[in-house]
Amino acid sequence: MLDFIFKLRGTFTDWLPQTRWTFVQISEKSGENIDHIVDVLSDVLGVEYDLGASVTREDVEKALEILKERVRPELEAMEKDQKVRRDKAVRTYDITMEKIRVLQHTKNWPSAYRTLSNFVGTHEADLSVEMLLSLFGECLRLGIKSNENIQELGRWLRKAIDLCVTPPTKDGLMDALDFIDAYGEHFYTDSNGRRLISSILKNLREPVGEFGLGTLYTTVTKTLGTENTTR
Repeated sequence: MLDFIFKLRGTFTDWLPQTRWTFVQISEKSGENIDHIVDVLSDVLGVEYDLGASVTREDVEKALEILKERVRPELEAMEKDQKVRRDKAVRTYDITMEKIRVLQHTKNWPSAYRTLSNFVGTHEADLSVEMLLSLFGECLRLGIKSNENIQELGRWLRKAIDLCVTPPTKDGLMDALDFIDAYGEHFYTDSNGRRLISSILKNLREPVGEFGLGTLYTTVTKTLGTENTTR
């Protein structure tokens, strides 16, 4: 059941609040069997759904909260294990950042970037959202200084944007636009980078509108000169 909860929660990356999805959509996005989804949500919410029905994201959030109560012992055990790993990751972070400070002082940007990249790759699953966003930004900064290619830099930008919009919130979308504003100009020096930025902005256009961030979105796109490529 834990796997089911995590799979359905993962759909919130693309599922805007106060919108309805069919069970077919939920199955496709989560990778979970459609019959299982219908059976579980019908049981938890006390509604006899059929395969052709649709539900709101809020319905699914309510169902997942009920399910989490049912499997609370398993969740608590998992959270205890996660805390042990997080504490270890934070201790390693302090050591790693001290190494990076020394490397930056000597302007050894490639080594600084590799050190940070390796740390994030090893401990990404055990760090908080706030720390990860800071680290992704630092990977971009050091990657640019060490002349990493656009594909490599794009990996960090996509990770940052995905994290910002999972699930879509006003603050998260503002953070996503801040990343584009801070690093988009560098990406625009390369044709592949321009395509990446345009693709990200197209995907952000609908949710930023939902949260009333159209003005900020327009400001960012105009700064980059992308207002014509994101339509």
